[in-house]
Amino acid sequence: MMEQVKLKKDRPLLTPGFLTDGIDLFIEHSGLLLSTTEGGQTRIRQMLERYLDRIERSPKGFPIRLFPFSRHAGDDDARKIVIAPTVAFGRPVLIGTSIPTAAIFDRFLAGDPITDLARDYRVKDSLIEEAIRCEQVKALAA
Repeated sequence: MMEQVKLKKDRPLLTPGFLTDGIDLFIEHSGLLLSTTEGGQTRIRQMLERYLDRIERSPKGFPIRLFPFSRHAGDDDARKIVIAPTVAFGRPVLIGTSIPTAAIFDRFLAGDPITDLARDYRVKDSLIEEAIRCEQVKALAA
């Protein structure tokens, strides 16, 4: 049986040490990643780190940007798409721009070739392809 971990914080959920996989809350304690929502069960750290590594944090530890997967989590996935609350109202955009992936995807569905989109947005073809892939993943999940 795991020992109960008590945090001496008034608002522990606002503590930078809390991590999430989008479903459960976790905290690092004694070198283990513990689930706070499943009675302290230890999770497989490698599995979660793959996802948690996609979150960029401020120097104080607060999440500021998310790099969503546009491929399977195990695939080599360059960070070409970013979600940040301060850019495009938190919609996915091409890295280094404020170009929403949804706008690119809409034009692609309308028949615009990738090379034309890359020229119009002044980015590489690979960024356009990643934006399309990102939006396809979202469409499949819906």
